[in-house]
Amino acid sequence: RQRLHELVEPAVHPSNLPACLPRLARLLACLAYRMAGEQPRRRPPSPSAVREQQPSSSSSHHLHHSSWSRSRSRGHSYHRHRALVAASLTDNSSSSSSHSNHNNDSDEEDRRLLLQVMRRCHLFTNMDDVFLERLAAQTKRQAFDRGHEVVLQGQPHRNIYFIVRGTVARWRTEEGTERRLDPVSLDSSVFGSLHVLSGGHSMATLRCETPVEAYALSAESVREALNDPRLAEQVVVSLCSVLIPHKASTHTPMLEQRPAKAPFLVTTVAAAIESFFRSALASTLNNKLTGSRGPLFPDMQVQVPVRILYINGLKGVRSYLATAVDPQSYAHPKLALFALACAPGLCMAPISSILEATNAHLNKEPLYRRWTHGFTTRCLREALFGIGLNQMSDYFGERVKNVVNKASAAEAIHNNEKEDSTRWAALSAAGGSMLAGIVSGYLSHVPHNLSTMKLMNPRKSYLQLFKEFAVKSEARLPESMSPRARTVCGRILSVLAPVGVHIRTTQIVGSFVILNGLIKILS
Repeated sequence: RQRLHELVEPAVHPSNLPACLPRLARLLACLAYRMAGEQPRRRPPSPSAVREQQPSSSSSHHLHHSSWSRSRSRGHSYHRHRALVAASLTDNSSSSSSHSNHNNDSDEEDRRLLLQVMRRCHLFTNMDDVFLERLAAQTKRQAFDRGHEVVLQGQPHRNIYFIVRGTVARWRTEEGTERRLDPVSLDSSVFGSLHVLSGGHSMATLRCETPVEAYALSAESVREALNDPRLAEQVVVSLCSVLIPHKASTHTPMLEQRPAKAPFLVTTVAAAIESFFRSALASTLNNKLTGSRGPLFPDMQVQVPVRILYINGLKGVRSYLATAVDPQSYAHPKLALFALACAPGLCMAPISSILEATNAHLNKEPLYRRWTHGFTTRCLREALFGIGLNQMSDYFGERVKNVVNKASAAEAIHNNEKEDSTRWAALSAAGGSMLAGIVSGYLSHVPHNLSTMKLMNPRKSYLQLFKEFAVKSEARLPESMSPRARTVCGRILSVLAPVGVHIRTTQIVGSFVILNGLIKILS
């Protein structure tokens, strides 16, 4: 101890301590051997060298793991000099221990992130934890600076990269122009999984947008792992789970949609709620067309039951015709499909006339006579409304459902959860109904406006009503235009962008969303 004190004391100063630690470690090791009655066979490695080999061990283990490996069989002397050295390093034990614990926590966090990112890869989605950890043990950690190009476009893929920290983007050069691409993998943290086995060339350059920490799994390691039949089976299952949402996508052509079951009670509840929305928007549109304000909810004791009958009729007639008529048995199947799509709206046109007549406050005729006015243009409007509520809503609903299902599958894989295909059914129905309402509302606004104005002014012809309607559109044109040009442009504008088109579109969109959404939810 005296010798140790004489050698170390002159150098032990806070500013010189880092440089003296290797010397101190060697002195302590020699002292421990001599006190144990042994001679050191070789100089123990420096603490920095030991830390590179064992980053998660304690400081005493750093200093003596290699130099004492031969003395482990001498149990008494080994434990004796280990205790002596531990006692002599008491002053530095707390700082070294905290540094070691920090390394352990960091390594554990990196391992957790790596396994989480690997689970997002197409190949390893449904893989057991045991096999996943086996593959994780074969990865190599790599660090890249901002702007570094990990993989160049056209180079073969030799690794799968799992990004645990940082941001990476894919850039593709086409015709001399560089464009940023969306990530191919389920998450931007995985790159190269689709081409690593085939050795295919990269379709884009992988560039670091920030400093990046990643783990690379080589193609050789993946091929070697696939020699295990159990692991290979789980890779196949993982790939199938990714492909299922794509294979389950439906793309039924327009007008060929089959009707879904719509229970009478559920449809009745939905129609009763929607009748108030329809009445309020219809009164608002009539005010916009005529300049005369009427009540928002007139004769609701008539409107509610008639609306229930109307909506159930649209659904019921469609279901009946779908089972009673086979379009393929006709010489022109497409024409037969179009006729079947128009039939429910045409059948319900008289019922719809009663609804429209209740909102025609300027016509003082009794309701039983009022509903007959404007029936011709109303038939065209009802055909468009029936197609929009039935076939068009299903058409757009399928497309929305495909997008939602793919996103739901990606989210389930990202969170390591089982996919729930019914979770977003109502959202898909509402999205499809909204798109169908926009198209149907826009196409039906001219016949609807003519029908409404005919109800208000039954003695005027359709041509006179259309001219009056076009005059309102002329008021939106600049006065510098010639009279003839204003007349022509006003009539064109009354067809393409008429007065109140936004109100009519909002009415149809809301009706479709309320009806189809409530029917889907309540069913």
